Amino acid sequence: MKTAAVLDPKRDPYRFDIFESVERFEDIIGSLTGVYMKLHYQELDKGIPNQALAEKYMNRIFEIRKTKNNFAPNDIEARDQLTELYLKEYKKLDNAIK
Repeated sequence: MKTAAVLDPKRDPYRFDIFESVERFEDIIGSLTGVYMKLHYQELDKGIPNQALAEKYMNRIFEIRKTKNNFAPNDIEARDQLTELYLKEYKKLDNAIK
């Protein structure tokens, strides 16, 4: 969690720090689950689909969505760390799809 000075309402009375953190987190979760959903359907559309791989993609979507609900609004640092982790995962997958 960030220091009390950063979360001090006198320094940021409109709580833009929390807003920015939550918005970035929501964006990357939406993008990452979208990529996994695309991979899931691409696998199912193959002539002979690998059901285990398609199921793996779907399970990853559920894991990502579950983490979304585990963060309190004031847990900025943990959410930002997970955002960076998901961003790296997204970039890796996005490059693999292209």
